Amino acid sequence: MKITGASVYTQDGSFSQKDLYIKDGLFADGPTEGEEVVDAAGCYAIPGLIDIHFHGAVGEDVCDGNARAFEKIAAYEVSRGVTAICPATLTLPVEELKQVLSLGAAFAARGDDGLSDLVGFNMEGPFISPVKKGAQNAEFIRKCDPGIVEAFYEASGGLLKIIGLAPEENPDFESYIEAVKDRVIVSLAHTASDYDTARKAFDAGACHAVHLYNAMTGMSHREPGVVGAVFDSGHVTAELICDGIHIHPAAVRATFQMMGPSG
Repeated sequence: MKITGASVYTQDGSFSQKDLYIKDGLFADGPTEGEEVVDAAGCYAIPGLIDIHFHGAVGEDVCDGNARAFEKIAAYEVSRGVTAICPATLTLPVEELKQVLSLGAAFAARGDDGLSDLVGFNMEGPFISPVKKGAQNAEFIRKCDPGIVEAFYEASGGLLKIIGLAPEENPDFESYIEAVKDRVIVSLAHTASDYDTARKAFDAGACHAVHLYNAMTGMSHREPGVVGAVFDSGHVTAELICDGIHIHPAAVRATFQMMGPSG
């Protein structure tokens, strides 16, 4: 197949108009005789997107405990150019979360069916702060526990990739991070932590922040909070909700300047 006329996203982050060639489902170097030609004039061609934090789509939530929900969500996501998904879970009872992870593992093990690939799970809870719980259910918040993380990891078939933590709620958070950081990414999430505690968590091996600015202590000139700790920790990556509602566009631009696109 030859795709012609599209503005193609390139490695330097710009778009240029060029032809694309596809053979047996993969990009090819050049044309083959008699191939189909698709006119993509006026369209953009970009790599498949990876969504590492969303809860559902089209009226379905991954935490509904419904195997069919994964299919419907993955079908919608791929129709919008999201070819790999890492859905987020809510703060629920441990056994319910294990069931959700097991359903996801079974879905991920299916054959190639043209849907988005489920490549991981991002668990916001249950080791979070009731002060910054947001829409999470405070009834099911727990202290951090490496044993529970291992149970989650096994239930997910190894698909558990990110798990949240409010370090200020857990006096032994550094030993917890040390115990699990080689298995999963520890993310500061739904936390009222101050700057110093957040820095200790990052120094211990936490390396991610869930939806920066939201459901965490913000940055001020005397109390830089979790946001300031993220900026000061070069190995930490952060999520941003860029819908123009959760974060002002000026804050998004400033964050990209401070952390760079790779952060």
